Amino acid sequence: MKRTSMEWLCIALPIFAIIGGMFGAARGRVGAGVFLALFLGPIGWAIIYFGTDERDRCVHCKGVIQSGATICKHCGRTPFITASAYQKQREQWDKIKDPVDAWEADQKKKNQE
Repeated sequence: MKRTSMEWLCIALPIFAIIGGMFGAARGRVGAGVFLALFLGPIGWAIIYFGTDERDRCVHCKGVIQSGATICKHCGRTPFITASAYQKQREQWDKIKDPVDAWEADQKKKNQE
């Protein structure tokens, strides 16, 4: 039995959409992946795969952050910090020349209280 072009289209479009959604999920753009795959097929896959990555990234190590995460799984730091807060924190770190001296100073301060 020979398949008609409409039958092939009904088979191919859901497959294209699923593959496009998988490529989109890997880049943080599921909806765009499905849409482009439905209308452009494998060309849409390429557009999504080589397009921009919309996922959140850690400000420290640039690793991809899962939604709802409070610490980065790559570097262990808090990934959601504003630029001004990061600058203040960086200035404090630059003031500390030796971390051991800073720790000892903190311990002395705690013992005095």
